[in-house]
Amino acid sequence: MTGSLDVDLLVAGSGAAGLTAALTARDAGLSVLLVESTELIGGSSATSGGGLWAPGHGVLSDGGQPRPEPVDDVGAAARYLAALTGDDAATSPARQLAFLNGAAPMVSWLHSQGFAFDGGLSMADYYLDVPGASRQGREVVPARWDARALGPWAERVRKLFPLPVHAAEVGGLALAGRTRSGLTTAARVAVASAGGMLRGGRIWGAGRSLVGQLLHLCLRAGVQVWLDAPVSDLVTDAGGNVTAAIVTRAGRRVDVRTARGVVLATGGFARDPALRAAHLPVPSTSWTVAAPGDLGDGILAGRAVGAAWTLMDEAWWGPTIIGPGGRPQFVLWERSMPHAFLVDRSGQRFCDESGVLEDVGRALLEVGESWLLLDARHRASYPFGWLPPRVPPVRWLASGAMIRDRSLARLATRTGIDADGLRDTARRFAGQAITGVDLDFGRGATEYDRTVYADPRVRPNPNLGAVSRPPFYAVPVHAGDVGTKGGLLTDGNARVLRVDGEPIRGLYAAGNTAASVMGRSFPAPGATLGPAMTFGYVAGLHAAGRSSQ
Repeated sequence: MTGSLDVDLLVAGSGAAGLTAALTARDAGLSVLLVESTELIGGSSATSGGGLWAPGHGVLSDGGQPRPEPVDDVGAAARYLAALTGDDAATSPARQLAFLNGAAPMVSWLHSQGFAFDGGLSMADYYLDVPGASRQGREVVPARWDARALGPWAERVRKLFPLPVHAAEVGGLALAGRTRSGLTTAARVAVASAGGMLRGGRIWGAGRSLVGQLLHLCLRAGVQVWLDAPVSDLVTDAGGNVTAAIVTRAGRRVDVRTARGVVLATGGFARDPALRAAHLPVPSTSWTVAAPGDLGDGILAGRAVGAAWTLMDEAWWGPTIIGPGGRPQFVLWERSMPHAFLVDRSGQRFCDESGVLEDVGRALLEVGESWLLLDARHRASYPFGWLPPRVPPVRWLASGAMIRDRSLARLATRTGIDADGLRDTARRFAGQAITGVDLDFGRGATEYDRTVYADPRVRPNPNLGAVSRPPFYAVPVHAGDVGTKGGLLTDGNARVLRVDGEPIRGLYAAGNTAASVMGRSFPAPGATLGPAMTFGYVAGLHAAGRSSQ
């Protein structure tokens, strides 16, 4: 059976980009239908850290109230981006300027809608030696939020983090058993969670708070939301303009006719084996942490009506391990804290293990199969994933996700690592831990290394500690990703462009469906969600005939 529906704007995808586009357009007076291809709201946004990089956002820490003046110079942010992002159509000066000019107004507008931010948890830009970088940080994060406001919709929001923790607090949680500040962070998170439950609430943080708040505002504003409703095709008129989309809902085809257009915000293609094999250096879907619906549907729909694409060989890379349940997860503090290092099959280190997530991910792309080695002091001091320190890793060992031995030589044999190379690396690393200087890769030399995931009780370098006390542990590490960067090429109004550079009337894209304005870089925390939400905001306004400035 076939049905039909007329709306002003159709938004495909329920991550932060899609929800922002839907809310913006609805606030501007348009009728909006948002469709999600899976049974859960939020996509990869819901399982993210939730922060957004928004230069000039002006949010204070005191309850997320806006400053009368911006916290930083957007011009400096432009210089910083220009130095890092490289030369690609997706990173054109015009497109970067559209992002930079739209980010702060987007944050201010969301605040006016009732979105609760916390400006006190901003992390610094990653590369502080690059001109225009901000030590204060340009990130803004959603405040912890009580999801009771969602009613039954709360069960429909994708989840990952078991605690209402912000990304900026993760390093502190890893030190809960080591430092006073770490204990304070853990207590703050525990009190927020327990206090909410005692009051009958459901306290969310990070990406779940971000998506939950956006969904709540959309529902309150009157946005229609359909789940399990993928877009299969776009419909164009004789001039190639998008006028409708075909949506499948409950096994029934629905022709959704749109007066103002379609916003594609369905994510990237991290979960699609065919697209990965055709474009990415890592064809396997086993090591991505992207949401299950990240199948490239929106990208392919755009291509079918003549859209250009770019950066298809790129992703948001990072080191990934497979947990005992078979689920991939990023390696954060585990690789960065003292008494651990990464080696390749030859037993040699190949990067600054405490460096920026994407830098370590790119290093893994170069070397292939790698292992994270750690010793008894690491296990006694820091959590591994959600496994607390000093707790035996029974499930990890039983599943083969982790290998343990009292001898480094035997561990090398069991993992296929060159034993002589591993022995020499462990000796050299131990000597450098004593001096506090990593002569090979500069681990602990940058402010990022020393402040994000580091142990101040370890001296002289909070990132360096010998791997010398048995038992020893080895965990295989892979080049994984949080999603893909390549997608449809858009202009500064989030309009999808044809191969000849002309916009396709009635078609917009945002989030990972659009090629990233960050290009081949990851300049700061929130560099995925900041542009995603900004261009969702820009798309919604443009569809309504308004400017984002």
